[in-house]
Amino acid sequence: MYVKFWPEYEGESSWGPGFIKNKKGCGANLRSLTMMMSWPDMKPVSFSVGASSEFTGVIITIMPLLPVFKGMSKVLETSLDFVTPEQMCGAKYKNDLGLYHVRGYGPVWRDSYSDFYWSERDGAVEHLIYCLWLPIQNKNYRCMARFLIPELDAFAEVEFPSENINLWREILTDSVSFFNDGLIGSE
Repeated sequence: MYVKFWPEYEGESSWGPGFIKNKKGCGANLRSLTMMMSWPDMKPVSFSVGASSEFTGVIITIMPLLPVFKGMSKVLETSLDFVTPEQMCGAKYKNDLGLYHVRGYGPVWRDSYSDFYWSERDGAVEHLIYCLWLPIQNKNYRCMARFLIPELDAFAEVEFPSENINLWREILTDSVSFFNDGLIGSE
């Protein structure tokens, strides 16, 4: 089964109080759907496999674009909120990845490092990837890519192992193809 937990519908989060009052059934608007699968074959995996620290697959969350969405540049700006000016001075373009990179604080914890990567086209941010740092092990753990899927008018997040950062294009392409083939191509 692909679905990691359950779909989230508009209204209160199912992790908080009040969610039982949310609209249900066909009239409810989907807010997010999280799926877990192997990569590169994109086959469903069990939750126990996906919860393992050795999980090498991807976790994909898709959300409809809301009218309040301010664009990928704003997503990057918000993600870099805790990166200090000194850290930002270390930002460099990595030719081997085709991404800009900076190591800095955030986005999850103010006092913990992450590696931030982003791509731009014609001055506009297209992708943001951040990889969470494990200080005790002195390495990155998992990476989270954020980007738009224009064909679906959706915002996507794809989580993958940090050792696959050099395969980010393939992972995102496979993720978009999974949705396009399954949703757009299913008519």
